[in-house]
Order: sequence, then structure tokens, then C-alpha cells
Amino acid sequence: MIPVFIDYKKGKDAIQYEDYFIDENTLNWSSRNRRTLNSNEIKRIIELTNSKKARLLIFIQKLNLKMIQKEGFYYLGEASIIDAKDFKDMNGENRVHFTLRLNNPVRQDIYDFITSFTDEKMS
Repeated sequence: MIPVFIDYKKGKDAIQYEDYFIDENTLNWSSRNRRTLNSNEIKRIIELTNSKKARLLIFIQKLNLKMIQKEGFYYLGEASIIDAKDFKDMNGENRVHFTLRLNNPVRQDIYDFITSFTDEKMS
């Protein structure tokens, strides 16, 4: 199992990963910084999930726990990688951008909650 933990909305001082939903079945996720498609960690994730030797398990929370009282993570289920490519983030750091397909769509109430406007809570 390969767990992926995503903070959907980041604070102003947090690293701004490129994590967002395309729709209820598709999610964009960015690796940690200083990673490329040639990094051992990334190659291993792709190899294990594509060969079905490991499952990619997606957990998401609306906001970073440091910013609000313990909201916690929602388990979205398993996902498969449908695309992966290198990119540089807004700080010029190397990252890998993944497009993930969830095996099951996110429940509508959870999707609406996670993707709803949150700037009033940001500081």
C-alpha cells in the first residue's frame, strides 16, 4: 500500500502544491519538492502501482491541521495513475505532477465540502 495524504487548501505560508480535483473521479496531485520522474521514490511509486504490486490509497483533508481544529482526513479510496510528468513549481522546485483516477467517485457531499470556498479561514 502507498498512502497519499493531501491537504487540499494550503495556508499562505505553506508550500503550494498543485493538488486539485478535475472532477469527482479525477485528482491532480503533486509530489514533494526535489522529485522528478527519474527519482527513485517516483519511479518506485509508478512501477508498483502500474504492476498492481501496490495500491495507491488517497486521503484528503480540506485544510492543513495546523490551521484549524482537528478536521482530519477523508479516505477517498484507491486510485490509479493515468499521467505523470515533471514540472517546476512557482518557486522553481522540481516536482512530479500526477493525474490520478479514483476507482470510485468521491461522495458528492465530501466533494462539495473539500472544494468549497475556504479563504475566510486562511490566515
